[in-house]
Amino acid sequence: MRYKYNFLVIGLGYVGINLYYNLCKKYKNVYGLDTSKKKVGELNNNFDSTYQIKNLKSVKKKIFSSIKNIKFDYVFICVPTGIKNNKPDLNNIQDAFKKAGKLIKNNGVVVNESTVYPGLTRELALKYIEKKNFLLNKNYYIAFSPERISPGDKISYKNIKRIIAASNSHSQKLVSKLYNSILNFKVFQASSIETAEAVKILENSQRDLNIAMINEYNEVFRKSKLNTMEIINLASSKWNFYKVFPGLVGGQCIPIDPYYALKYAKDFKSQLSLTKLGRETNENIKNKVQNKILKIAKERKKILFIGVAYKKNTFDYKYSKIYEIMKFINKRKFQINFFDAKIKKILINKKFIFSKKSNEIKKFNNIILGNALNGAQINNILKKVNKNSNIINLSSKIIKNKNYKIKLEPFA
Repeated sequence: MRYKYNFLVIGLGYVGINLYYNLCKKYKNVYGLDTSKKKVGELNNNFDSTYQIKNLKSVKKKIFSSIKNIKFDYVFICVPTGIKNNKPDLNNIQDAFKKAGKLIKNNGVVVNESTVYPGLTRELALKYIEKKNFLLNKNYYIAFSPERISPGDKISYKNIKRIIAASNSHSQKLVSKLYNSILNFKVFQASSIETAEAVKILENSQRDLNIAMINEYNEVFRKSKLNTMEIINLASSKWNFYKVFPGLVGGQCIPIDPYYALKYAKDFKSQLSLTKLGRETNENIKNKVQNKILKIAKERKKILFIGVAYKKNTFDYKYSKIYEIMKFINKRKFQINFFDAKIKKILINKKFIFSKKSNEIKKFNNIILGNALNGAQINNILKKVNKNSNIINLSSKIIKNKNYKIKLEPFA
């Protein structure tokens, strides 16, 4: 297989670039396609803006913003699937399937890794690939493998357990063999594409719902002056307790995938009422934080956000609830500033602002500690903070320090 087939990865974000890189390490004719000319230029110059791949120089790259005259045996779709007005936004994945329909070879396989609700991979294939003389399981095949990459976590791509489902037994064997060749684990077999699609939305809906429950309990515990973090840590001494912390829910999966589940349920005239309530609960945490900030900062309108990524050990702020809060606060005429050791600049309402230097922290009287910070980072930051500052702690760390006006238990 090393030299026999042509491979194409559509979408080179944090999912696609991992797949592309690992295919390149194993096979020769691997191409990448992304609509962002900036990203294509960066990758061809060995810079991955997702910071997933640090040694792009080690592979020969064939990365383009458009491809016309090449046909591929395998086309992988790895584009982001988002939401619009709390409903699935399918523009990216529809566009990717259109491209796949033009670029797939006779008897080729289109593999979708983008998160969708059950049935959508097949629906888009029939709409954008199927033609009069180009029929599913006769001239081409489809498959689905839910991506499970978690930026910032230490597990390597090769050690992530994967699920494979394809449109018939022949393509199931082909795709399974291909994934097995680049992973350290043998893939898990799903009975149908729709089953594999359902796995992805269940995984992240479950996590969202568990966080929502902890957010609700945290509000009760705080009102009754109980320590939420101590309670969670003690509860986790029980072997089957699912440990999550209260806080803002950001990222490209957990706050998005439940809406795909809700759409799917609605198609079958069902209601996932707990899933919906959990999503509303977690979104409402953001609203509470915004109101808290407006309350403490109304007399001193300069605000410094420290740590703006959506989770620890990442550079990704675009899917961060902290980032959404910053844009909200900025529109209300507050002066927004930030400090982040990993992120140099961010775009706030069409204008770039740049990270302050650590020695400038003392100039601000309103400090928001982001959920991506760990205890050591926070303790180091507090050494530089003006002792008269108002501080809101959105991390999951309790800070024992008596020098500040506001108690530093997590607010969320």
